[in-house]
Amino acid sequence: TAARYLGADILSGFTVSNLLYDKPWWIVTDIHGNTIRARHLILTMGAFFGDVGNFDELTDMFTRKRMQYMATKPLETRLPPFAIMDVDGTNSIRSHQERVIYGMDANDEDIADLKNNQSTLNVMKGRLTYRLHCAHDTELQPEFTWSRNILATPDGLPIIAHFESLPNIYLNMGYNEHSLSYQMIGGRIIAGLVKNGQYDIPGSKIFSMERMQ
Repeated sequence: TAARYLGADILSGFTVSNLLYDKPWWIVTDIHGNTIRARHLILTMGAFFGDVGNFDELTDMFTRKRMQYMATKPLETRLPPFAIMDVDGTNSIRSHQERVIYGMDANDEDIADLKNNQSTLNVMKGRLTYRLHCAHDTELQPEFTWSRNILATPDGLPIIAHFESLPNIYLNMGYNEHSLSYQMIGGRIIAGLVKNGQYDIPGSKIFSMERMQ
């Protein structure tokens, strides 16, 4: 909403297939051949870089982590927004309307070898009720589970920086399940880098690429 208010166009279903730099523009092409031009690009990619550019050096900065998620059945009342997560991102609990969403490391020994969806749900329900100090007969009943890959850095902090190997490319990724904590400051940092070419928020250089070298 804020982006639209400032005049930005929001494109949905735009799957990028190619990036080409034609100074001073980046030409972004989608899988249907549609193109857009931009002076600056902010990469907020998730777990897959794909074949859209020369980002080989980024693969050494991130590790892919498999996360398993569980959603409870809708509760009787809509929940206020909240999020609880471990520092390393291995466990996260958040509200989503009338549901509670619980995420945990899919390589955790308690669920890594489980093939049965119901068994996974039972283990995750036990973890969730323990962490929220609920009784096991609570109304927090699991409904479905899914998994996905996320990008993580060795120190657990995202990279919010100018990607110096390519002109006018900025990175805002590797949030390791902490996007709720960092996304607002991430937007402000990127805006300062694009506008002023430097970290203009005190302490924000902690998110630079230099710490990974």
